[in-house]
Amino acid sequence: MSLTEIPLKQRLYFKQAKYMLLIALSLGLLFSSLQIAFDYVDTCNEAQRTALDVLEIGKTPALQAAYNFDTVLAQGVVHGISKYRLFYQVTLQNEYTQVMAEEKRELAQVRWAWLAQRLFQSYSSYAVKLKNEEHEYGVLKAEVDIFLLAESFAKRTRLTIVSGLL
Repeated sequence: MSLTEIPLKQRLYFKQAKYMLLIALSLGLLFSSLQIAFDYVDTCNEAQRTALDVLEIGKTPALQAAYNFDTVLAQGVVHGISKYRLFYQVTLQNEYTQVMAEEKRELAQVRWAWLAQRLFQSYSSYAVKLKNEEHEYGVLKAEVDIFLLAESFAKRTRLTIVSGLL
């Protein structure tokens, strides 16, 4: 039996190439999935660290505003924190839960909003209590735009999947 008589799909090198291609594709998808999982954890941790760091920076002037019932200072603090793109709503309340200052903007628009809510919902709200040793004077709250997080995460995920397939 000559080589030309054996059908292409039954030739050993064809079978080996087919299995190697399947193995390479599977490994690419496996490593892409691992990269996406690590990226998700890193995105969540980075968002949490950043949110808490930004609120911690504004804590001292926010405490002064709440202690003195200074709405001008409170508005300045809230305005400064809301400049950070991660937050879509920032609120400063005094000890009587009265809103001293608040700023809010529209949420980012994403195609997969339902998925963003499931993935990042637990990273959406942060609050720092404004207190000294003996008394609490208020709270500084910030709401994270989870759709903004999801949008950047989705871009990196698409790139990772495409590169894994390639």
